Amino acid sequence: MPISKNKRQLQIAIDKNVYIALEEAVLNSKKQGISITKSEIIEGALVMLFNQAINKNKEENANA
Repeated sequence: MPISKNKRQLQIAIDKNVYIALEEAVLNSKKQGISITKSEIIEGALVMLFNQAINKNKEENANA
């Protein structure tokens, strides 16, 4: 199913903003004397999201 032009433009804008945020995070870490890559930032974010999903699932199961 094709993506509408507006949805595609929105995705491009989001992608650009994410890239800019990653670049800024890397630069800020360097200013603080920390060496971190964009890949490490993404990996950390995915781990946090995964842990949040696990915790939410545990809470839902406890309340069931």
